[in-house]
Amino acid sequence: MKKRIFTYLLALLAALTLVVPAWAEQTADDLFVYDKAGLLSEDEWLELELKADEISWRYNCAVYIVTVEDYEDYGSDPYDAAANIYNGNDLGIGEGRDGVLLLQSTWGRDYGLYIRDGYANSMIGKYARTLLEDAFLDDLAVDDWVGAYDDYLSTCADFFEQAAQGHPVRKPLMKVLPMALGIGVVLLNVQRLPGVLQSIFEGAFNPAAFTGGIIGSLFVSMQKGVSRGIFSNEAGLGTGSIAHACADTQKPVTQGMFGIFEVFADTIIICTLTALVILCSGTPVTYGVAAGAELTISGFTTTYGSWSSIFTAVALCCFAFSTIIGWGLYGSRFVQFLFKSNKVVRPFLVIYSFVSILGATLDLGLLWDIADTFNGLMSIPNLIALLLLSGMVVKLTKEHFPGKGAVRKTGE
Repeated sequence: MKKRIFTYLLALLAALTLVVPAWAEQTADDLFVYDKAGLLSEDEWLELELKADEISWRYNCAVYIVTVEDYEDYGSDPYDAAANIYNGNDLGIGEGRDGVLLLQSTWGRDYGLYIRDGYANSMIGKYARTLLEDAFLDDLAVDDWVGAYDDYLSTCADFFEQAAQGHPVRKPLMKVLPMALGIGVVLLNVQRLPGVLQSIFEGAFNPAAFTGGIIGSLFVSMQKGVSRGIFSNEAGLGTGSIAHACADTQKPVTQGMFGIFEVFADTIIICTLTALVILCSGTPVTYGVAAGAELTISGFTTTYGSWSSIFTAVALCCFAFSTIIGWGLYGSRFVQFLFKSNKVVRPFLVIYSFVSILGATLDLGLLWDIADTFNGLMSIPNLIALLLLSGMVVKLTKEHFPGKGAVRKTGE
């Protein structure tokens, strides 16, 4: 009987929140689920509310779910709207008003995720935020509101529990260990470094090599260099923008700078270090023969011994697997946009899985040719779009980095 009365009281309170036009009459301690868009039934709302309440008070960090019909009633974009709802109504638990808020807007089928700076942000950092979004986005794509919100709450609880045990979710150091081993190869063979650097610059800028390139293979060398560079850093293909578009930022130029840094780090740091590992280790290089990862593996094993081949193989598997997942996401977003439907995503992923098998069994030379062809096909429309949007890029850049006599906009 007491449980039924409690249920009726919560339902009544929820109904009142749906008819109250302003947020000012609500306090931080009354509810954690505000279904203003009417997406949930009474039972669904109650189940989510009880779960959010239990998680919030167990970890002293509020977990909110807010649904609205149009986020523009609260802010310029979904994230801004979520932040305004949270901060404008003093939501959160404790003096630091710690908490997380997921805003779902039925107009535009968009969402905003706001994580309060401080305690909440220490438990759900940038990498954990990406994992949190991945946990509920698939459900949102098929209008499974209850599933999405339940996954959101469960994932928050998992992250809070890991942080409480002293192990907050952090991005795995996938690239740090190979880089450390690579630097170790260079340091252990530092006596060869001057000769290696000399051979690199002589091969690139020696007049005889340059003349020979013009006569014979200059254009082939350029084509190979550009294609391998693009395959590594994806600059100009338009794929990285899919990931950056999901970033939690109100400053597109800042996010663009991260994209530029990624290309720099991959091309100048990672690729250069890979070349130094091969050349400093003394691994024999057969010029004119297509080479895969065996040269890098040989560079490590020559310096560290046979055990490093196992580590390198595992690292390559991790990189390859993450690349397969990433490109699968890119492709699914492409077909979803082109066909204006979520129904084509699953068939695409099935076909994509079989293509991955072909990629692992094809001849390496043929595989490079196929990759170069499709990379070129992707880059052409993307570069045209970049050219058309160049004026907007210049405008935003000037606003972000004001020159002499310019005034930076408020909030920048």
